[in-house]
Parts: sequence; C-alpha cells; structure tokens
Amino acid sequence: MPILKAEGIILRRIKYSETSLIVTLYTKEYGKVSLIAKGARNPKSKFVGSLEPATYVSVVYYHKESRDLQMLSEVDPMRSNSSIISSIRKVAVAFAILNLIDSVVSESESNENLFALLNDSLRALNDSDYDLLILWYFEISLLRQIGFEINIDNPEGIGKENRLKGPALKLFEKIKDVDLNEMNAEQFTRGTFKKMNRFFEKYFEYHIEGMKQTKALSFVNELVNKN
Repeated sequence: MPILKAEGIILRRIKYSETSLIVTLYTKEYGKVSLIAKGARNPKSKFVGSLEPATYVSVVYYHKESRDLQMLSEVDPMRSNSSIISSIRKVAVAFAILNLIDSVVSESESNENLFALLNDSLRALNDSDYDLLILWYFEISLLRQIGFEINIDNPEGIGKENRLKGPALKLFEKIKDVDLNEMNAEQFTRGTFKKMNRFFEKYFEYHIEGMKQTKALSFVNELVNKN
C-alpha cells in the first residue's frame, strides 16, 4: 500500500463513528480525496485543531486503489486563517467557495490552475475585507476554468429579468479580470448585491447538473440582507 504526501485545502469534514472524522481535501497533486482520520475527535488526538475547513495542510496518507476512503497518517497545517474565522461573514463566504469547488470537481481529478484559484481566493479572503468581491471573482474564474465562461452580452441560461445591467454590470466588468493582489474596495447597494447573487445562482443552476444554491450561499444572502 503506497504512502502518498500531498498539499491540500480542507473542503469539509463529517463525523465518522464515535471518535473519527471523514475529511475531504482538494489537493494540488491528486485532486479531491477523502480521508478517514481515526480518533480525530478525541481531545488528545494528534489531529486536533488541524482539520478545520479552509485550512491549507500538508498530509501523509495510505492509498489503496480499491478504497474510496484513504487512511490519514499525518497532517501539518501550513497556513492560518485567523482573519477568516474572526468574521462570520468571511466564514460564510469561505464555506460558499469550498462548497462550489466540492460541487464541480470529481474525485481524483487534479487541476493545478483550479487549486491555485482556490488557494489564492482563500488567502485574499483572509488578508482583505473584500469578502463579497472575492466570492464573485471566484465564481467568474471558476466558471471560466471549467469551460463555462460567462458571455455577459448573452449569458446562456439567464432569463432577461436576471441579466446584469446598470451598477451590477459595471461591478461585474470591474472584477472579472482583476488581480486579487490589486483588488480595491467597491461600493454597491443591497439591490446590486441581490442582482449579482441571483445572476450567479441561475448561471450555475443552468450549466452545472444538479447544482442548486448551497446552504453556504444562502447564509451569505441572509447575513447581508440582515445588515
């Protein structure tokens, strides 16, 4: 049974038995992989504090082709997301980004460009206050990378009532090709926020089979609408 080492970002985790966790990572080397972390829920486990969603980690695991779940041996957190976890809105945006990646990628299909997009977006989210802008940038870039680039003049699958215009269209044009390291704050109204989110919701639903608005995206909507 080969021992593999990879760098990855934790997409989600679920409880498994009384003491363990199943952790899904998107890795640079092997794409999406699911690992069982035995004893991870034990307060004295070596995995405690290292398997939180959005964490960038280095892992060592035992790989067997005939198994869907691989055995996690070691994990080493490589980047802290202290700014993300200090803001409920950033947490919601981070989970929305993770959910989108989890929804569109298949097991064991590596894509270094997609990994870089995920990693860079989470880093920018941690290091800046442009949470919603980063989410929209990520959605635009994700669609482009998986072959569904948005033709804003004639967006397929979007009804006329959901097309972007006015301030929402101007905002889209500003962020679609921006360098994350050079992103600037943009002022927008709650109405523009709703139009942007509705546009992406409909676009993903049309182009990605079985894609519905995730709980994380719904939570982003609720947070902004309450403020």
